[in-house]
Amino acid sequence: MFFICFSGECRNRPPTGNYYGRLIGTLQEYAHGIRGTAYAVDESTIFVKGFSYDGTGPDAFFWVGNTPRPSPEGYILPYPEEFSGR
Repeated sequence: MFFICFSGECRNRPPTGNYYGRLIGTLQEYAHGIRGTAYAVDESTIFVKGFSYDGTGPDAFFWVGNTPRPSPEGYILPYPEEFSGR
């Protein structure tokens, strides 16, 4: 299971100083003004700094994988229903 924290919302393990975790990379914007930079805080937490989304998509989720665009080789990150950091 992964947890995704957005700037200002990662209450259990907030980044300290200028270190947010190991840099994964910038989010690719294919539509809806997606922006942000992803960091691996630990083996189960991704921190997204500067996340932006226009909110007009019919559905929203994080798709991860090793290909340049979403494909059957990737997968959708499950929503962490047990996360109590909100």
